[in-house]
Amino acid sequence: MTAVQGTFGYLDPMYYYTGRLTDKSDVFSFGILLVELLTRKKPYVYRSDNDASLVEHFVSSLTKGNLVDIADPQAMEEEDDGELQEVAILAAACTRLEGDSRPTMKEVEMALENLRGRKKPSPYNSASKRYDGDQIVAPYKSIEDLLANKEMPIEGAIEESSRQYTMEEEILLSARYPR
Repeated sequence: MTAVQGTFGYLDPMYYYTGRLTDKSDVFSFGILLVELLTRKKPYVYRSDNDASLVEHFVSSLTKGNLVDIADPQAMEEEDDGELQEVAILAAACTRLEGDSRPTMKEVEMALENLRGRKKPSPYNSASKRYDGDQIVAPYKSIEDLLANKEMPIEGAIEESSRQYTMEEEILLSARYPR
C-alpha cells in the first residue's frame, strides 16, 4: 500500500479514506488556496484559539457573518461590491467534505469569470460569448444559498474534514468509506 502523499492542509480529506484522487480533489485543494489568499494564513500551521483548523475557522466565521474576523485586512480594504464575500462562499463550497457536494472546476471557473466580468470586461464576454452570465453556478450565488444546501451541513462536516485525529478516530472514520 502506498502512503498518503501531498501537503497536509491542501489534500482532499476523502483521499485519506479512499486512497483515490478525483477531479473534486483538485477543487478541494483550489478552495484551500482561495482560503489562504483571503486570509494570508497557511492551512498546515494555522490553529485558532479554540484549536480549529483554518478551514473550520474560516467557514465558521463566514456562516456567522464575521468574515472580518479571519480575512486579511488588506483583502478587506481592497474589496468592493461584495467580491470578497462571494469568493469566500465559493471557497467554502470548494472545501466541503463530500466531493459530490463540491462544485466542478468548470463551475468554479465560471463563478470566478462572472466576478471578474462584473469588475471589467472579460475576454469571454466578447462577441463569441464563451460563457454567459446565467451560467454561473446557482448554488454559489449567495451565502443563503450555500447555507441552504442540505447535502452537507457546514457545521460538523468542516470539523470532520479539517481537524487532526487520533489513530483510533482515523480508523473509525475510515471504516465509513469504501476502498
